[in-house]
Amino acid sequence: IAFSTAPDHPATVAFVAQDGLISVLDVATGRPRRSPYDVRGHPGLAGVTLRGLATSRPRWFDDPTGGFSVLRNFLFAAATLPSGEAHLLVFDQLTMIEAPGVPALVADVLVDPDATAFEVHALRTPGGDGFLRVWVTLGRPSSTAPQIAAVLVATDRFFGDPWTVRRRHDVPLAIGSTLPPTIGFGNPPGREAPILPTGADGRLLNLQTRGQCSGLGEPSAVAVTGPGPGSYTVFAIDRQSETLRVINPLDCSEYTSAPVGLGRGPVALATLGGLRWRAVFVANRDDDTISRLDDDGTIHAPIVLAPPGGPACTKCPVALGVVPRAGCGVDGLEIVRDDADPDGTPDLQLHFDKTGCPQPDATEVVVQCKCTDDVPDCPCACDCLAPAPGCFCPGFVGGGFTASSGLGPGETLIGLAQDPIGGENPWKELGRTVNSPFVHEDAGVADQSWIYDLTLDTDPP
Repeated sequence: IAFSTAPDHPATVAFVAQDGLISVLDVATGRPRRSPYDVRGHPGLAGVTLRGLATSRPRWFDDPTGGFSVLRNFLFAAATLPSGEAHLLVFDQLTMIEAPGVPALVADVLVDPDATAFEVHALRTPGGDGFLRVWVTLGRPSSTAPQIAAVLVATDRFFGDPWTVRRRHDVPLAIGSTLPPTIGFGNPPGREAPILPTGADGRLLNLQTRGQCSGLGEPSAVAVTGPGPGSYTVFAIDRQSETLRVINPLDCSEYTSAPVGLGRGPVALATLGGLRWRAVFVANRDDDTISRLDDDGTIHAPIVLAPPGGPACTKCPVALGVVPRAGCGVDGLEIVRDDADPDGTPDLQLHFDKTGCPQPDATEVVVQCKCTDDVPDCPCACDCLAPAPGCFCPGFVGGGFTASSGLGPGETLIGLAQDPIGGENPWKELGRTVNSPFVHEDAGVADQSWIYDLTLDTDPP
């Protein structure tokens, strides 16, 4: 399941894959917007099975002639052909939603000639090897030593550039091991910390740093939250013990005193909140339930999808999705030193402008920051509501921030309770403002979060 990211349809459409079909559903009603899109009708894709879906942010591509730019919104599918080939399929979201009967397939990429495609994960920010990048997870069964893999597929900035395989990570499993039913890739919004679970190999691999956490049973699906380094929380399903592990990737320690028990056959997970997680949900295929853990450590009673009736599942949930709320960008974000009181002492102020939002007075703005330099009065350096001895916060205590575009003063500096169930976090939350009853469930949901790098000059202004 994946949700639309096109500006004309912000999270109002759900794409659901089953066999070789993609259903296009209205989120508000749950009803189809059109007949299912039959992927098997494309040349070379007869008998194809879709195993995963993902959507990318809207992205502006440059025209090769330099005359204009093209905004594209893609839907990605991990697919396996009857011959055993693993493919990445790229579709145009608007065509899928608005033009029944019109082919929506943009690209068909052979990822592996002899593997099963598991899932697909679209990275949120440009960078690295390619302008728009997608990870596909694979499994290669074997009577001796099976393998799992993560393959990076990307395209460059010019409209019409081909999609090609750029990188690949193979993980051979122990002789006699069995492949998990899926391998769920994890990456936080806005930054890169791509995490690959290795199933029976018992590890989580950071494909960027080559770091790893081991001894985790049989991790098969991962979700990562947090605004940046030092803040990440990794959630991993352990199929071996049917538990959820909540991991601090800095030292591989677990935030919870014991793994959280799940239902039978956990296969997929999703977090409510990308930068500031509120809850994590896990689909338990074999007993038709959904498990839930809140950020305060509360473990809820399972959500029952079908009454228990025997050893086999009835609804058999295999995927989860959290619907993003409407959101927009913040322009002109800067930290300035100005004597706004005026009391003769320069104050640090955060300025931003969100007049470009569709509802400029009906959205929530959350700014999070962490000091990267040793600047004594960096606004993120200490908790200025309760400063530690020797921690000086000029212009913050009792002053708050000011915001441009008519939002007015009143925002305060508070600590970010990213991991209330354990652990410290260097990131601070700045300027949380709600201007109407229309409130985001989470302003940091992956599709509505922006990452900025800010520099504060040591001299005015």
